[in-house]
Amino acid sequence: MLILHRLAALRKKRGVMSNKCRWENFISELKGNFNTDDNKLASWNGFINSFKEFYYIQKIENDSLPVKKLISYADYQSFFDSFQPGIKDYYKSGFAANLWEVTGVRRDEMRNSAILSWLLDCHGSHGQGCVFLKELLSWLSQNAGISPYMLDHLPKPEDAKNNDYWTRVESLPLGELESRVDIEIGGPFVLIIEVKVNSKENGDQLKRYLEIAKKKAGNNKKWGVVYLTRHGTPPAKDALKDKICTISWKQVAAIVEKVVTEHITKNTYIEHQLRQLCYHIKSL
Repeated sequence: MLILHRLAALRKKRGVMSNKCRWENFISELKGNFNTDDNKLASWNGFINSFKEFYYIQKIENDSLPVKKLISYADYQSFFDSFQPGIKDYYKSGFAANLWEVTGVRRDEMRNSAILSWLLDCHGSHGQGCVFLKELLSWLSQNAGISPYMLDHLPKPEDAKNNDYWTRVESLPLGELESRVDIEIGGPFVLIIEVKVNSKENGDQLKRYLEIAKKKAGNNKKWGVVYLTRHGTPPAKDALKDKICTISWKQVAAIVEKVVTEHITKNTYIEHQLRQLCYHIKSL
């Protein structure tokens, strides 16, 4: 322990290793802490000489490195001043405005449900038709982890191709107040999305949503229930885990990013807003 302490002290003192007198004093002091056994002293002499040689080699290599010239304040200021006109034009263009941040959406479940419903709406003002829903259904059919029976009943991407469906937030699928769902997508199929951000699963709501979706779909329509949470958490009850499609907000963001990259014209206002929306969704 004493040896380690002394070596650590050497490392902390700048210039100690380059001072020959101090180095010799250190060697003498180190030897004095051992008995005079010749074999032990020979071993330590070998260790110390190797350590000393290694240090000097390292010191020579470090001293030979070129000294970098520090940038002056005037050069620094000139460099950043050259960006000012471009920055001003960028802000004037409106592309710096993040509406999702300004409007205070944050982790409000109803507001985030409304945004997601807008994305999935084939008639939404984003102007991209059914592409968001098709990508969501494609992801669910490959990654949702549901049983073959449920997968067979789940709407497929081609079921959303004719833009003949609708989306509704805070919907009452069967007209019953106790059966309000966050997002209902209806038309040629029935899809219910339960949205969670900070809250947790409430009682038997997911079981009820399964029953509602199946009842409303009848015998002729495809149907399914999606459970959207921050981390893709499965239902609490084991009996529902292979019946409910689970997805996380980050996976939703990945779907939106895929649409933006593959389908939306570059350098447009909607591309900019959707990319900012992705950033917001990832923060949930």
